[in-house]
Amino acid sequence: MIARVTARVAIGLLLLVGCGIPNAQISCSSGSLPTVRSRPAASEPAAPTVPAAPQPSVVTTVSTEAKAPKPAAGPSQRASLFGPPPDAVTPRDPKAIALALHRVDFSPRLTVPKGEPPAGVSVATRTSGTDKGFAFEIDRVPGETLAQTFARVRPWFDGITLAADRRWLFGLIRPASEDERLEIEVVERDAIAVYGSDLSWVAVRAGRVGGVELGISESGRARLPAATAAITGQTYAIAVADRLLWAPQFGGAFGDREIQSLGFQQDPTFTAALRDAIAGDPEAARALAEDRVTDGGTPGELSEAREAALPPAPALGADGRTQVTFEPREGQQRTASLVVPVDFDVASRSGFGARWTRREPPAYLDVTTIGCHPCADAKITEQIDDGCRELLQPRPLGGKVERVETILDANGDGVRRCGRASLDARAGQDGELVLECYRLHPGHERAIVLSLRTWSSDRKAVLDAFETTCASVRPE
Repeated sequence: MIARVTARVAIGLLLLVGCGIPNAQISCSSGSLPTVRSRPAASEPAAPTVPAAPQPSVVTTVSTEAKAPKPAAGPSQRASLFGPPPDAVTPRDPKAIALALHRVDFSPRLTVPKGEPPAGVSVATRTSGTDKGFAFEIDRVPGETLAQTFARVRPWFDGITLAADRRWLFGLIRPASEDERLEIEVVERDAIAVYGSDLSWVAVRAGRVGGVELGISESGRARLPAATAAITGQTYAIAVADRLLWAPQFGGAFGDREIQSLGFQQDPTFTAALRDAIAGDPEAARALAEDRVTDGGTPGELSEAREAALPPAPALGADGRTQVTFEPREGQQRTASLVVPVDFDVASRSGFGARWTRREPPAYLDVTTIGCHPCADAKITEQIDDGCRELLQPRPLGGKVERVETILDANGDGVRRCGRASLDARAGQDGELVLECYRLHPGHERAIVLSLRTWSSDRKAVLDAFETTCASVRPE
């Protein structure tokens, strides 16, 4: 299995639900949708490198200008918890398809053309269970717009014959956690449709993460759970105007919540066009379908803009405490502080929080938040309990169910702690330990989340150190 694809399928990236926040994304409403964890992905942080121009490559294994639609409105508080924000638009045609869900075929029957593919196109093999198939990606050529990229590579893909009930689905955007690659999927031609009548409004999500929010109508909440039941536990691509937005593994049906969010790396022009296309604006839909909406600049320019928009880097104070700043929600910036163990070094930061790593024994320490606005403390407590429940339950593992042991499950003084140990360690490897600490300060509408992932045979030492760090966490 390709690591990059595995991470995308397992996390569901950033297909977000309700009024949760990025990388936590736990809704304030009821229901279930894609399985999403409350901490950043646990992949090894890579050192910055100078990207080289992509080259054609075929491998057999992989390690892991159009008129812009109206700009998105800035963050502003909505009138009620589930009401539309000020920039929301109403679907134009109740019978029109707002978005479509296509099942992804991980092992399509096809033959890759002989010879080198176009510059930047990578072809790899991947496995899904006992099936083997191909995975395709496009590395952006520096300076190319998305329209130019697709104009250059599409003739090559058009030369590949697919089964009559299969088709290509090309992506215009990628998840915020990915690099500059663009995704392409082979999907079933038949799709599950979400109609305009299933939505009461569509709006740009407030905050730097971007994406759109969907207000699910009363008739949509009655129809969609049964209509989309087949997606549960499956990988489905979400398409708008015949463009791939994301292909997550769904943890439940689509449309059983009052508000659902589609979140991905934000580009204001694209996000506004996406909102309008879902609502049935024909010009916005054509701009997406014809690749006329660019991504706002070259990959390098986008990277610099994202870096400039980040909150300040974690800062160590004279009192030995490190302050972490989170991006504003509804105009309210949040900060927290903690005492980071001396053997951990800061590795990365985002609007969601920060990560520290330790090389030996290997460990990842993350600080982020969960919550919603407006939101009562009792509702956030529910979210915290859901997070611990998800952490402590066994997960599928190679066709079996993994063996886990609960090593921490405590609650008191506004702090919830939970942790698990994997009993399926490989020979010569210490078992994985995952611990989480949730600290909720009354009235803050967000809880601070501390999570630790490490491998060790000395559970007591790990638990003691984690409890000490957890006790040091506090909102500022």
